[in-house]
Amino acid sequence: MGKTRAALLALPPAASTVAAAWAKLVSVCALGLVGVPASSRAATAKGVSNAAFNVMFPALLFTSTAAVVRAQPAEALATCIIGAGVQITASAAFGYCVAKVLNLEGRTFRETVVASAFGNATTIPLLLLSGIASAGILPPDVDATTLTGFLSIYQVGWSVCLWTVAAAYLQGENSDTSFTGVCKRLATPPSMASLTGLAVGFTPAPVYNLLTGHLDASEGVLMSTVSHAWADALGFLGTGAQPALAMVLALSLAGGGTASAEDGDVDGDDDDDDDAIVPDVLARQLVGTLIVRCLCLPVFTGIVDSVHGASSTFGTADAAVRAVLVLEGCQPTAQVLVLLSQVQGTRSDATRIARLLLLQYVLAIPAMVAWVGYLL
Repeated sequence: MGKTRAALLALPPAASTVAAAWAKLVSVCALGLVGVPASSRAATAKGVSNAAFNVMFPALLFTSTAAVVRAQPAEALATCIIGAGVQITASAAFGYCVAKVLNLEGRTFRETVVASAFGNATTIPLLLLSGIASAGILPPDVDATTLTGFLSIYQVGWSVCLWTVAAAYLQGENSDTSFTGVCKRLATPPSMASLTGLAVGFTPAPVYNLLTGHLDASEGVLMSTVSHAWADALGFLGTGAQPALAMVLALSLAGGGTASAEDGDVDGDDDDDDDAIVPDVLARQLVGTLIVRCLCLPVFTGIVDSVHGASSTFGTADAAVRAVLVLEGCQPTAQVLVLLSQVQGTRSDATRIARLLLLQYVLAIPAMVAWVGYLL
């Protein structure tokens, strides 16, 4: 009887993996709040946002993208990037329709569409991948390293869409839609890091080895030393991306994203209620994003996956791409949207988005566990 009861209470591998990832994220957020005094949270949030945006996140994207491009077939890479675009487009369309039905307007309408379109492609998936790979859910030849590499390829399409289309859409009428403006947004550090890593992955061996720290000492001691130092620096900085993003989320939740009059919060619209978080509006945003991220997109992803079938076209890479796309199709909204709002200077938006994410993340856990377990 005792063994039967224990078996009923035991979590399946997918559920325990998700629970552990969430516990880790919550712990990082809690430690960040404890270590930063309330009086300095606004300045800290802005500083950490800029550091993550300009240095840490680009370093992670460059190194992981270059490595997987070098090792995997081009067909798998293209499928992953196209899959990212399809998921973003579909979920944005779902979000637009839901926001219309819920009668959202102005900036809150745009926030709902963007929050629906972009699932978490960094912190939560990275924490989940190693556990999923070792839980026996996937074929044994799909390891955590391969999954992480394809997640970085997914981020190529994801990050370019985020820092160009989504960034412009969030700014509304103040957005620069000229060719120069679009190019300027495309030239953000995360987008350029992803594209540069993609390009480096296809370069000849001597160039690739030089830029990624694989240059042998026999090819020149000085060049080899510089190459390894450069690669080590990128790897070291990239390890800070996840905790930095978690810190931004935690500080914004605690009020660190709220701008004062002296801060000069000038980017974006200046609607009368921008600085107010209206419970009714927040509730409608929450319902809208939950409908899209926890129902519409997982169902869409499952339909596409079933139509595509289980046929393998490029071996191990096919299973890895499928796992990444299924996992991304079940993710809650990306916490990096808080970073985007912080960098743009719209800190009141960052607070609203962060509170939306907090509520959504708590409520989305059961749906995420169920969908990942069912689809994988």
